[in-house]
Amino acid sequence: MNYNLRLGNYLKAKNNTKNIIILNTLAILPLLIYFMINYKFNILIFIISALIYIIMEIIIKKITVAQENILIKDYYIYYGLINMIIIPYNITLINLILINILSYLLYKILNKKINISLTIIIFLFLLIFKIDLSNTYLFINDITLSLLITYIITIIYLYIIDYKINFAYLLTIFIYLITNSIINNNYLNIISILNPIYIILSFFIINDNNKLNPTSYGKNIIGIIIGIITIILSKLNINYYQIIALLLTCITYIFIDNYLIKYHFNYQVKKVSLILLTITILIISYI
Repeated sequence: MNYNLRLGNYLKAKNNTKNIIILNTLAILPLLIYFMINYKFNILIFIISALIYIIMEIIIKKITVAQENILIKDYYIYYGLINMIIIPYNITLINLILINILSYLLYKILNKKINISLTIIIFLFLLIFKIDLSNTYLFINDITLSLLITYIITIIYLYIIDYKINFAYLLTIFIYLITNSIINNNYLNIISILNPIYIILSFFIINDNNKLNPTSYGKNIIGIIIGIITIILSKLNINYYQIIALLLTCITYIFIDNYLIKYHFNYQVKKVSLILLTITILIISYI
């Protein structure tokens, strides 16, 4: 079994940890600039989130006498930027502080046993605290020409900085939408693939720091699984089904990845993944 020779979303041979952290932080900037220009932005979410993570990291390292020479503070700056997109701009200060502290502590506990993204844990606490996520930039329904152009610029920019985009999740959702549109003779649904929730999940969160799997094809398989669970949950009319699908997959991904390794699915997926994906989504569309 060949393991992915990437650190985060970049080739290890071409970047050191410091450069990867800087590039991860820069990768989100085109979309952030768009949201800053066109919508309300609570810069305090970024400042408070980043400060809490940095302060907590310093405290933990003092207590545990940690010796790691990793620029984790810069990763927390990246997480702070992501938080401006996934946390509602009108969140109360106390909720923001509590969610960030609890997310950091749970992240530190879980990360000793399994690789998991801090962003995913923040999603979990947002749901636990019953925060209204409709006030986030993830769920903007107004798909304008300027937003579409921003997505195109973002994709080009990510390729320029050699950011490895995982299109598997986005492709899964798109196949379902176009299949469903053909069945129901309603092609307006296809435009929903451009909602920020799908773009940001597929570009920046499902790929987040290579946390979701270590195998070469694991990321694409996980993206497909999240996509299929998303489709199923949407048919059940579950609120925030995209995020619930992500959380469910992240809870079980370690078992999925072990299964892929055990049965050499990394090799077999080259031949059957696209066929299985298409058949599965066709079946789901008809249900």
